[in-house]
Amino acid sequence: MINIVGFADRDQHVVVKGGDGKDDLCVVDTLPQGYKGAIDVRFFGEAGDDELVVKAEGDLQSVSNAFLLADGGAGFDHCDVSSMVKVVNCES
Repeated sequence: MINIVGFADRDQHVVVKGGDGKDDLCVVDTLPQGYKGAIDVRFFGEAGDDELVVKAEGDLQSVSNAFLLADGGAGFDHCDVSSMVKVVNCES
């Protein structure tokens, strides 16, 4: 599990690739009050049956730009995400 706690004036860029096989990947991005930076979080399960969790919590009102992605890739994948996360290649 990756837990990100951001600074109010910094951009966040996270890319995680699971690779072949069954992966369990989890990120929780907790934004502080007044966060004004950009968020770019991309999770790729790649080949295999994967479990992906991508969540953004906290103060999302002032975020300058946000892109959050959960991409299961090939295989049968499950994604548990916040409402602002784009989901592709997740079958459940």
